[in-house]
Amino acid sequence: MFHNMEKNALSHCEYESNADYYAVQEIFMSAAHHDKLLRWCEDKVSKNTTYNYSSVARLMLPRCMHASEDKALGANPKLFCSEAAILALRDTLPEHDPVLQALQHLVAVSATPGDVSKSLQRTLGEPKPIADMLPTRHLKHATSANLYDP
Repeated sequence: MFHNMEKNALSHCEYESNADYYAVQEIFMSAAHHDKLLRWCEDKVSKNTTYNYSSVARLMLPRCMHASEDKALGANPKLFCSEAAILALRDTLPEHDPVLQALQHLVAVSATPGDVSKSLQRTLGEPKPIADMLPTRHLKHATSANLYDP
């Protein structure tokens, strides 16, 4: 949120220091779908995709925020965090995947993190505490340098 898309080392310090404020949904997918998701994200990074700062003001104007359809992504798109997550999953998951079906009713450009969470809860159940999901729960002695393999 509020950051341009970038490929960097995994950073969990924000989440670990405030673990009580965060919850996550675990989405299982095949290795092929994971690789497709990664390629989608890498494509947006290579195109210098920025956070959609220019439309943040619309968040305060409900009639303006509720777009009726998603826009086509241009060569240098600007995306909200929830929008990027929805579009990435739509491009990645197979047509009949339950997660994809849960997100189909959302207009990505106007979906809030709460909208995404509620939609996923119907399919995946309650989110899990982030402390239970962080990779470091399995790698107690890992450093950030060995959590990322470029």
